[in-house]
Amino acid sequence: MNSSIQCANPPQVSSQFIVNNLSTPAANFTYENPYPGSFLNLINFTNTSVDANSFVWYFALDSDTAFVTNPVHQFPGLGSYDVTLYAINSNGCIDSVKYTVVVQEQLAVFLPKAFSPNGDNINETFAPIGASLTTYKLFIYNRWGELIFEGNEKKPWTGLVRDSATPAHDGVYVYRLETNDLDLDEKLMNGRVTLIR
Repeated sequence: MNSSIQCANPPQVSSQFIVNNLSTPAANFTYENPYPGSFLNLINFTNTSVDANSFVWYFALDSDTAFVTNPVHQFPGLGSYDVTLYAINSNGCIDSVKYTVVVQEQLAVFLPKAFSPNGDNINETFAPIGASLTTYKLFIYNRWGELIFEGNEKKPWTGLVRDSATPAHDGVYVYRLETNDLDLDEKLMNGRVTLIR
């Protein structure tokens, strides 16, 4: 007895999958202070992302968000802050990048060129300004080299002569600033300030 097993040809299965290679964006940005020489807490962000048409910026410290291409953000002060940029293209694909932005002072100390102690509550005193500056001594001299004021971080010059009620005359005065702050390159600064009433 002959027996044979015949196998039918298996059915052919054909499947086609359509894979769309959607382009993905590449998120990136740079940043800088728009006013060099000033305190660097106001930052311009330049979006350098590729293949994206909408953006979300997330500023972690203050939980602020911006939906513009190139935002300007003011940070609360000196320090390091995480900033994340989400770049989205028209296909809905998202890429993100996060940088730590370091906010610092370019100038450790700023001394005004003039002040006006005239009682209008605007620009009434003369004193150095700077987050790096904590303690100092300030000396004011008239045009003859006479010391007419000595102050410190708690005592700005109000335009009076030797802590009396006598107002100093309008004109140019010489100041000397002495500091022991380690953050400052210069420990002694000299300059001129104009008193305008």
